[in-house]
Amino acid sequence: MAFRKLQKPARSGGSPLPQITIGATGSNRQSFLALNAAARKALGHPAAVYLEWDPDEYLLRIVASSPEDPAAYTLTKSTGRISVTGIMRELGIDTRTTRTVPVKPQGRVAVIADLSELPAAGAVRPIRGTAA
Repeated sequence: MAFRKLQKPARSGGSPLPQITIGATGSNRQSFLALNAAARKALGHPAAVYLEWDPDEYLLRIVASSPEDPAAYTLTKSTGRISVTGIMRELGIDTRTTRTVPVKPQGRVAVIADLSELPAAGAVRPIRGTAA
C-alpha cells in the first residue's frame, strides 16, 4: 500500500462582510458574542466595546469603547469574543443555537445588528433601568 501526503487545506479567512456570531458554549451555560475581523475593522479594531439595545426595533448597537468604561466588554484579541450571558438572558434571546448576523456600520465607531429574527427576540423585555 502506498501512502500519499495530504495537503493542509487553506483557511478561508472568514467572511469579508462585517458580522457577529451569537451562541453558547458547549454546555449551553454561557452565551457569547463574537465579532468577525471585518466587524472589528469597521469599529477601528477596538480593545473593548459596549452594547446598546433598541427594544422597539430589536436592534443591537455595538460601539467601540475604552476598556476603562464600566459598561465595556474587553474583546479577546484573536476571536473578538465577549461573554454576554447576562445580557442575552435579560433580552430573552435563545443562544442555544449559534447564529451569524450581518452588521451594518454606523459612523466610524459603531455597528448595528438586527436581532428580530433570533429565537424569542419578539418577546424581548426591556433591560433593567431603562424605560419600557
